[in-house]
Amino acid sequence: MFAFKIQQLGIDGPMLNLLFSYLSQRSQVVLINRTLSDLKYTSCGVPQGSVLGPLLFLIYVNDIAKNINLSISLFADDSTLYYSAFAVISKLRFTFSVTVIFMMSHERSFSIGSVIL
Repeated sequence: MFAFKIQQLGIDGPMLNLLFSYLSQRSQVVLINRTLSDLKYTSCGVPQGSVLGPLLFLIYVNDIAKNINLSISLFADDSTLYYSAFAVISKLRFTFSVTVIFMMSHERSFSIGSVIL
């Protein structure tokens, strides 16, 4: 899915290969109290603290706004929905939109940090 989105933006050839090289075969370790964990390979996500991370995440989730009928703000790895529900139909539209976002997050393997109503 991500490869398709990147190619839709016109990125191909050597630049596409470079981007996928950057994202593939990555590993990580954790240091706690001077003890280093075993090396683990990651199959998803972007390097934490990277300059490209927020941009790549936005490319990955930018179509969320096309699938819901609410106002949404996307910034780096943060998303905010805005709605005002004065009628039952507004509440139904909000519930449907949140359901769509949860389904999209599940199929794309990213988690929803918190929901504040």
